[in-house]
Amino acid sequence: MTTIRGFHHPLRSCGAALALVSVGCTSPDVTSPPAGAPEVTAANLQVPAASLSVTGKIAFAIGGEIFVVNANGVTRLTNSAALDGQPAWSPDGRKLAFVSNRAGNDEIYVMNADGTGVTRLTNNAAVDRSPVWSPSGAKIAFVSNRADQHDEIYVMNASGTGVTRLTTNLPFQGCGGVNRRFEESPTWSPDGASLHSCLSPPVSATRLT
Repeated sequence: MTTIRGFHHPLRSCGAALALVSVGCTSPDVTSPPAGAPEVTAANLQVPAASLSVTGKIAFAIGGEIFVVNANGVTRLTNSAALDGQPAWSPDGRKLAFVSNRAGNDEIYVMNADGTGVTRLTNNAAVDRSPVWSPSGAKIAFVSNRADQHDEIYVMNASGTGVTRLTTNLPFQGCGGVNRRFEESPTWSPDGASLHSCLSPPVSATRLT
């Protein structure tokens, strides 16, 4: 991986600067889906496939629903006609953030570890996905295309308030014309002082103003 960019973005509610560093990631080969295959959205993409809590429980998504595995077996947490996926445990193992299209588009929700108390955190017409808790559990980083239909990194309070955009990727001249980079896979540092993400494509390019 090659470091593409690094900058400090002040989060006033934290009382400290949050550094975000984007690194180039190699995209996997993409082939055309077979005829009749369902549309791939943030909720049914199932990324990450599983999430391990500090209490030893494993949350995973399959068939558009979220399940938990523990010593007593498998428990189904969601049960709706919508697609639920991308479960992410809070640091204390008491809550799960996840993505669902139950309101018509992909939004971020949170629920208790037993599946109760489902609360919607984001509410807009864009795609919000890939929630990741900060080490303290006070913040959730996520990916959204709400600003200009390009994936960028955002952060919000665990309550869904205080949404702040952290990245802005400018257009660049690629071999196919003017294009945009996009952010993926936000990951917190252990001390919660910085976020790391994948920037794609990672190739050198001329920025356009």
